[in-house]
Amino acid sequence: MREKIISKALIVLAVFFLPVFITSLFTDFGKKVSTAEDVSITIEYKDGKKTVPLEQYLIGVVAAEMPAQFEGEALKAQAIAARTYTMKRVSDNENIVFKSNIQSYYSRSELEVLWGVNDFALNYPKIQRAVEDTKAQVLVYEDELIDAVFHSSSIGTTRSALQVWGQEIPYLQQAQSLQDINAPTYSHQYSFDYEEVKKKALKSDDQIILTQELSSDLQIIERDTEGYVLQVQLGNKIYTGEAFRKIFGLASSNFSILFKDDTVDIVCKGYGHGVGLSQYGAQAMAQGGATCEEILTHYYFNVKLTTLKEMKVQ
Repeated sequence: MREKIISKALIVLAVFFLPVFITSLFTDFGKKVSTAEDVSITIEYKDGKKTVPLEQYLIGVVAAEMPAQFEGEALKAQAIAARTYTMKRVSDNENIVFKSNIQSYYSRSELEVLWGVNDFALNYPKIQRAVEDTKAQVLVYEDELIDAVFHSSSIGTTRSALQVWGQEIPYLQQAQSLQDINAPTYSHQYSFDYEEVKKKALKSDDQIILTQELSSDLQIIERDTEGYVLQVQLGNKIYTGEAFRKIFGLASSNFSILFKDDTVDIVCKGYGHGVGLSQYGAQAMAQGGATCEEILTHYYFNVKLTTLKEMKVQ
């Protein structure tokens, strides 16, 4: 008898509380979607961490990533790409701390020093307006936030994710960006002597063995069809072009090596990994009258512009 009473009581409780629980669950889910635009971002500084609202953070990101003199539509495109890039990482790890190696950022006080009083008065409101005009706007592919990577300038054609990272990503394909060859960041030249090469090589891997012949220690092994280096020999080691680029602080992995007496000159084309949005390409399109949405859908394939509130899943 006692067991029957308990069973009936449990059924009554389930009937009463289950709808309440389900309603609460979906209400909380809806609240998460509607307030995601107000997420705070934690930034790591040398002297500690600081938390700022997402939209305020994006002003500092756009200011650090793109010249303030660019057209408004290019700045808007950068703001949307940066917001998407940021929210993608937050959605993957809600406890993420943003460091300079994840995304460049300047605080308001840093920008005041960097630009000076007069330029700050012109630049800051312009970038702030680009962020505010695109508030909460993000890019999605099949209702999921995309990895909105970007770079300064390509070699006239952007690269696919498969070419650079060996991973097929449908929205990160090659796109024409012909005006990039006129960008001030298109060409870079570096010169290293043997000691500099040795220092950088050993810093990356203390097991590297070098001869004293630069022409023997540095050899390009393989390029892709666009001229980007896929494999390069450094001493007794083989590196990808992107890994070599990071070791020597090069603008891109599309480079040539020239030997001169006791030095080696490395000449680069393009600036950055070359995948996704080209910033100077965006500027050229904006100068030609393109909107930020037209710019973004040119560089990211088959994506949709939406808002955080409209997204089904965060």
